[in-house]
Amino acid sequence: SHNIVVIGRSAEEMALAVNQVIQDGGGLCVVRNGQVQSHLPLPIAGLMSTDTAQSLAEQIDALKAAARECGPLPDEPFIQMAFLSLPV
Repeated sequence: SHNIVVIGRSAEEMALAVNQVIQDGGGLCVVRNGQVQSHLPLPIAGLMSTDTAQSLAEQIDALKAAARECGPLPDEPFIQMAFLSLPV
């Protein structure tokens, strides 16, 4: 099953991130200081992109860079977050 996973410091910023993901039809989002810093729409079933591989790679790099501005993170924070909601 696929669910929305949100991690944050304030309810307001987490709501902003979730609302951006909903608006995008699925995807990933980083919010900092009350503003969306980066987001990656994944409109196909909320899991896949229609962008080229090159464009997608650039967007993922920007997303990771924005996330790292929020504090120390593991190498692949978004993959680790995706596993949090999987029933095992």
